[in-house]
Amino acid sequence: MSNLSAYRNYVNHVAEVMNDQVDYKVDATWVEKPNDTYYGLRFLIDENMGLCFDMHQEYEDYQSGKTISQTVAFLKEVINNERKKMDAFDEHSLLENLSNYEFIKERLVVEAVNFSNNEEFLEFVPHQTIGDVSCVYRVVINDFSDKEKRASFVIRNDMLKQWNVSEEQLHYDAVNNSMRVEPMTIKEFDTMGLPEEPFKICTTPNQMNGSGVLFYENFGDVIDQNGLGDCYIIPSSVHELLLCPKSKGLDPDALTDMLVEVNATQVDIKEQLANHIFEYDSISKEVIPLFEESLDISLAA
Repeated sequence: MSNLSAYRNYVNHVAEVMNDQVDYKVDATWVEKPNDTYYGLRFLIDENMGLCFDMHQEYEDYQSGKTISQTVAFLKEVINNERKKMDAFDEHSLLENLSNYEFIKERLVVEAVNFSNNEEFLEFVPHQTIGDVSCVYRVVINDFSDKEKRASFVIRNDMLKQWNVSEEQLHYDAVNNSMRVEPMTIKEFDTMGLPEEPFKICTTPNQMNGSGVLFYENFGDVIDQNGLGDCYIIPSSVHELLLCPKSKGLDPDALTDMLVEVNATQVDIKEQLANHIFEYDSISKEVIPLFEESLDISLAA
């Protein structure tokens, strides 16, 4: 039996055991998310809400001696904790307003994901793309500022039809709301006592999915206000970008090589954003992807 077959049998068995013990439905199924597709569990809490869980770590623990009963007990606790987060749906009247776009647009944020690794997922969600980075849109259910407790969902194409809203309008509203609730920030790179690095960190105050600032209307304005001028943009992760002023004299090919190496050795695949850099032109205010058309810019599988 292949490793995948054994893993799927394990997940299927956990689902069967849980369905005999809980008051919600548990399905073993393929789950597709930005930067991540896996076979795992989907917990259908009610007709409106569901939660998904990647079981690979649990399977490793099972192979090391963790019992099915211990796994089920752990998952029950996880779901109970998630249910507490989901109380925010009622607290913010979201379920009552899912069809009210005027309510929804006040809770929109943008999120940057890798295009090549999410092509199938992106077929079902509105998005815009620069180079190999796409912008998708989330609705935040509860507190914008608490990244540990934040709950959100990705907007899908069928939701736009329900709201009778165009992709262009959604993008405009999501970008403007993101700039309001998660303003772009530029800060010093932590050199840990070493000589000054040529980089600045570009993200949001809570540094959660902060690379979405790449799609902000005021992206260039904030760079200019910080006196960086023309610069290279290094998509170091989904959470932050690195800015390198061209005045520092660094070679863009060397920066690209550095990015590819760091992605391959230090950044979790789920948090990788792209294997190519961008440049910002302070005259045209444009963000331009830098890669050859023939170059394989997709991230490692």
